[in-house]
Amino acid sequence: MPSKDTPAQPPRRVPGKLAPFLASIWGPLLFMALSLVAGALLLRGPADAITVLPAAPDQSAWPMQYESTEYRKQSLAEILSGGSALSEGWSRTASNWSGLGYLTGPVTFRTTFRNTRQDAIQRWVVVPAPFLDQIRPVRINHSDGRPLPMRTMGDQYPGGNRILDLPFWVWPVTVPPQTSVSLLFEVTNNGPLMLPVSIQSAWELAGVSGKVLTWQSLIVGFLVLTMLLNLLFTFLFRGKGISWLTVLLLSAFHNELVLSGFGLWLLWPQWPGINTLTSVTLPLCLIAVSQFSRHVLSLRGPTTTLMHGLSVAALVIMGARLAGLSFPGQGSMLVLGLTGCGLILGLSAQRAGHDLNARYMAIVILTLMVGAAVSSLRTIGWLPVNTLTNSGFSIGAVVANLVLTVLLIHRFVLERQQRRQFHQAARQEQTLRNRLEDDYQRLLRSHRVTRLPNRPVFEDVLATFNPEESPYAVVWVRLGRYYEIEQAVGYRHAEQLLRAYVTRFADFLERQLGDHLLRIENATIATLDASSHAFAIRALPRDATFWHSLADWLHADFTSGRYVFSWNPSIGVALAPEHGHIASDILSRAGFASLNPTDVLTFYDPATADRHNDQQLLMLDLDNALNSGDIEMHYQPKVRISNGDVVACEALIRWQHPDFGAVSPADWIPVAEKLGAIHQVTLWALDRAACDLAALKQRFGDQTRVAVNISAHDLGESGFVEQALATVRRHGVSPGALILEITETAAMTDEARARTVISALSDEGFRIALDDFGTGYSSLGALAGFELDELKIDRSFLAGITHSEPRQRVFFSAVELADALGLQVVVEGVEDREVADWLRRFPGLMGQGFYWGAPEPLSNR
Repeated sequence: MPSKDTPAQPPRRVPGKLAPFLASIWGPLLFMALSLVAGALLLRGPADAITVLPAAPDQSAWPMQYESTEYRKQSLAEILSGGSALSEGWSRTASNWSGLGYLTGPVTFRTTFRNTRQDAIQRWVVVPAPFLDQIRPVRINHSDGRPLPMRTMGDQYPGGNRILDLPFWVWPVTVPPQTSVSLLFEVTNNGPLMLPVSIQSAWELAGVSGKVLTWQSLIVGFLVLTMLLNLLFTFLFRGKGISWLTVLLLSAFHNELVLSGFGLWLLWPQWPGINTLTSVTLPLCLIAVSQFSRHVLSLRGPTTTLMHGLSVAALVIMGARLAGLSFPGQGSMLVLGLTGCGLILGLSAQRAGHDLNARYMAIVILTLMVGAAVSSLRTIGWLPVNTLTNSGFSIGAVVANLVLTVLLIHRFVLERQQRRQFHQAARQEQTLRNRLEDDYQRLLRSHRVTRLPNRPVFEDVLATFNPEESPYAVVWVRLGRYYEIEQAVGYRHAEQLLRAYVTRFADFLERQLGDHLLRIENATIATLDASSHAFAIRALPRDATFWHSLADWLHADFTSGRYVFSWNPSIGVALAPEHGHIASDILSRAGFASLNPTDVLTFYDPATADRHNDQQLLMLDLDNALNSGDIEMHYQPKVRISNGDVVACEALIRWQHPDFGAVSPADWIPVAEKLGAIHQVTLWALDRAACDLAALKQRFGDQTRVAVNISAHDLGESGFVEQALATVRRHGVSPGALILEITETAAMTDEARARTVISALSDEGFRIALDDFGTGYSSLGALAGFELDELKIDRSFLAGITHSEPRQRVFFSAVELADALGLQVVVEGVEDREVADWLRRFPGLMGQGFYWGAPEPLSNR
């Protein structure tokens, strides 16, 4: 239930420091206290004189004959003045139950007894209705008809008015022999109006009193127990809903004390107003039930308004009683209470299927309604007035409070279980978190696969050494085939093989180097990534024996189970302090040295590294250079050797870098090809050549074509044919005006793909030239399978050709091959007149070289 304690709607803000107090658990209790104080101050009882007490009756057990109980809705004074005390015309009650309901005016009851003996009998007149406001009795002996006043008592009178301190009203009476006695009781009561009367001997009175006291003590004890438990839960859970339950318990407790005759007159006999506070506590019961239901059922919207409406109606009845108004009375309160309980019962029934609180609440309301119904039926005379029916509402309240206490205990147990489960889950979570933290720290300091120290740890260990005082060497071992093996056997098997390999490698290093090894958190090797591992040596071995042994061991086939293979390792070595003082720099330089594809063991070379760094910087500037004009196009003419006419120009890229100056294509184009950046360069070259073609034709004639170099990466790009077509169309150039020069090596890299792309380009009208013929290793059969238009003979054919017959025969063969294939021949690298004159013997031959012109930008021509 603590979880259900959230108010259905936010409480209305009260200015000042009172707001948080009223919104807390103390708000309902403060409301109850103020209501009780107001009732005690405003409600007053009559101030009748106390008559003299007669002597106590004797202990005779002789029987008396009960004749009848009748009533009139008149005051005692009216009856006596009218002389109708012993007359006919009185209304009879059902037996001695005498319940008349809730009346607004006084009623006078007449009970007649007859003494059939020959002597007087003394008895106790008992009215077991201790909650009556006022009983004014008169005794009339039929023998003389003279009224004899008796003690006026009632719940609104000081405790001293009671003849005996018992929880009901008693009067001693003496009945003369052989005569009848009528007892007239004027009853005034704000609540149920009745007069259950009986004549008892002293022993009978003592026995009945004991039973009543035991029964009422039991009920009060249960109320006190549930009230104490509820107060405990109120302080434990600190919920406003439970606070309203406390108000209900306290109100029911007071009602039971008053209705059972155990009123607070026992403590304060001169303060009868306390007993009149049922006019306050009964409405408080309905207010508390309504507000408690709103919280425990988590009501929202119209149902919340309905609960507030019930509370307001009960508050109006309370205010009317405090103001001294006779209407509405307790009857109206009973009707309102039953109506409210019925509404709450309906709301609880709607939610009972899915809400534990609603099921408990339905039982609570049923018990309250049964208790109220018993009290009502007793009041209207349908049930006898006795100890059980007098306590009907109180019994219902006790059972209801016990049920609510069970609910609270149930919720408390559930909460304890949930809290225990939460703490258990929290401990498990903390254990898991600690394990994850350990795993995380291990992952931060070790490699996932090998469990060896990782790069940051290795660098931290190296950083603890001063290279000037303690020189060391870092060795980087790169396993070139790791990812190939992983793809072949799967990553799980590859990781198992790798762990076995590094374990054996560590054993080898221990045997070879021993104490010369630099320990890395008790490990020999650090794993930088799955394919790269490193170790450090305190002092570089003076002879080459270790390095040979290391290379031999690494290159030996690795055997594990059914697998026998080589990891294809490469080794890079960097020295401290020769190659640096910072640990991370030394390790990076060892890694750079291991990238050498030609040697197994490579020591770091600063010059090679600088060149590599420069190339990397150039690649970073490539995009900007293409857009800024640092890269521009130069054109070298192709001429007809027989007459020197220019028939085409080859587009050659030149880069003027702001920091490095003129950068040779050999220094950056291979790197761009390796990094996959060459394709954007090719597209830029195609666009620039197509753009400049009009100017070239204007200078050299309409027959002029322009040649652009195409790489193997371009042939592998999907959509390259469409991109080339889009370029020439954008500039309004015919595809036949562009010559796409493809090297022999590029054509043979992926022969099938190259043949498909070249065929598509040729079909679109582009001219295709095979560049650098004679430098590759293609077969003549493969060469014949390409759709070519030109064959460019490499400049290497011209070295010493004017004086070397073997070279001349090779050249003749190349020209004849081109003629056989129907290709136009272009000779590259013609640089002097002697070679140009020698080439003129071949009709239709084209030439290109510095003899006819160097590559120049278009602006210089």
